[in-house]
Amino acid sequence: MEAVGGAAEERWASLCNCVVNFLLEEKYHLTALELLQELQEDGRHAQALRLRSFFSDPAFFPPDLVARASSSPPGADPQSLLEEKIAAEEKLALTEYDLRLAKEDLTCLKLELQKQQESSPDNTIDASAHEGFNQQDQRDVKISALGPLKDNERKDLNCAVKEYLLLAGYRLAAMTFIEEVLDQDLDVWTNSSACVPDALRRYYYQYLSSTTEAAEEKISILRENEALKKDSERLYAEKDSLMKTCELANNQVAALRKSLDAAHMDIKEKEKMVRDLKQSLDVHRKELNDCRAEITALKMHIEGTQSSKQMPVGDTDGFSTQLNANSMGEAAALINEHENLKGTESITIKLVSAAALTEDTRKDHKNTESTIEGSPGSQAPLSCSTAGGGGYGTSGEDDSGTDTSPEGISVNGTQHGAGNSQGNSGSISVYVSEDKVNTEIVESPSIHKSSYKMALETIKIVSDALPKIVPYVLINHREELLPLIICAIERHPDSDVRDSLTHTLFNLIKRPDGQQRRIIMDACVELATSVGEMRTETELLPQCWEQINHQYEERRLLVAQSCGELAIYVRPEIRDSLILSIVQQLVEDSATVVREAATHNLALLLPLFPNMDKYYKV
Repeated sequence: MEAVGGAAEERWASLCNCVVNFLLEEKYHLTALELLQELQEDGRHAQALRLRSFFSDPAFFPPDLVARASSSPPGADPQSLLEEKIAAEEKLALTEYDLRLAKEDLTCLKLELQKQQESSPDNTIDASAHEGFNQQDQRDVKISALGPLKDNERKDLNCAVKEYLLLAGYRLAAMTFIEEVLDQDLDVWTNSSACVPDALRRYYYQYLSSTTEAAEEKISILRENEALKKDSERLYAEKDSLMKTCELANNQVAALRKSLDAAHMDIKEKEKMVRDLKQSLDVHRKELNDCRAEITALKMHIEGTQSSKQMPVGDTDGFSTQLNANSMGEAAALINEHENLKGTESITIKLVSAAALTEDTRKDHKNTESTIEGSPGSQAPLSCSTAGGGGYGTSGEDDSGTDTSPEGISVNGTQHGAGNSQGNSGSISVYVSEDKVNTEIVESPSIHKSSYKMALETIKIVSDALPKIVPYVLINHREELLPLIICAIERHPDSDVRDSLTHTLFNLIKRPDGQQRRIIMDACVELATSVGEMRTETELLPQCWEQINHQYEERRLLVAQSCGELAIYVRPEIRDSLILSIVQQLVEDSATVVREAATHNLALLLPLFPNMDKYYKV
């Protein structure tokens, strides 16, 4: 019952608000004022708020006029009090009557609701269809197109309001409303579709059932509110995640800064270590050079001592002394020259050259002694002369007493006349008697064999020393080693050593410029000319193949420029197979200069093809 009473109270308040809005919109101010008084007397202050705010507005009702109109003599007489008492009793009776009417209305509504529930579905469908049709019509008609109220519409509304005021017990307000509406007779309501019992309430219910805009608007507002709440929650979650991410990022930044500081410290320590190692390397290199110079001096001293011991006392002393003096003088001149160059690598090379020169002089001296001592028969007079007026000689008589004519033999075994021995600067000649010529001719193959063996040993020594010497030579001076490298590659008997030297030739300079590449290519061409087709294919081309994918474009450029020039020194079937494959791979290189050089050398290679079958594959 309390729920039913609350619903009825809510409906009554809605109807009251509709009446208040109607009276104010139609400017029935007297009726509205009377209704305000009755609402206040009835204790319905919530419904009287709109009217109270309207009549208290100074824009419509100035305070001075209100004060003047409401002025009354002070005090109250008993007659007025009696009248008020009588009015209160009448109002109480009216209230009881209204309560009885409300209960009756509630009972009628319950019965009507029960009848509607028990009614047939057809009637419900017809009624709903009729209501839907009216609702669709009302929705189609815009408010702006309705226009002002018509006379019959206004009369229907006025009659419905008068009926509501009477049913609600506001008789004074109803009477004031009838007096205020002068142009219409509200006592006579023309029989029409709008003339129904409790018309205003029915109008209200029909309005609620026929308009869905308010409900839809409320639902949309609720949905929007829920969406906004979800968005707010999502934003808060994103904010929390961003805060966590920011915190993690800050921690990572701090860790990275620490690692960066540690890396900087490590780099500084490594740089310091590198400086220390460089200093120690310089010190050790200087010590090494000093040791090499000392070793060279000791070798020269030992060789001089051995030569003085091997030669006979007397005539041989001058010869040995002169040889050692010449060797020492040349070594000293070379050392002085390289002290002026002030290069550690150059000093090393020249010291090795001085030692080799001294060693060659010593070997030539021994060969001369062995040639002299190995001659059978009588001992012929010997004479060793040098250009520049310094002559050292050894003479003896033949055991057989036969007259001899001098015959000149140089250190390397080549025969010279006596006159030529004076014209060759720095040569050492041995003069023997005429009867020893046949013996020397017979022994010349052994001398040539000894010379070849000595030359082969020299090649081996140079080949073993070159890979160790190259790193200590300045880059700008390494091309001076090319004659030695080419000679060693050409004459060394071991193929593994030749491959190592060929690798050294191609890797002589880490990143050669144009001039240095030209020098290396010329050396390769000269080597290919000397060794022939087979060795060019087996020794030079594999080195080119290994350099195709080198990390430095200068080395790949060297290969691209070398292939075209080496093509004429290989067999025709190698040109259109291996060399063509190398050039085609270099044409697809990432560096532009390498592609240009490969294209140029491909143009040089095409005319050398033995047939035209490969032209279509290029």
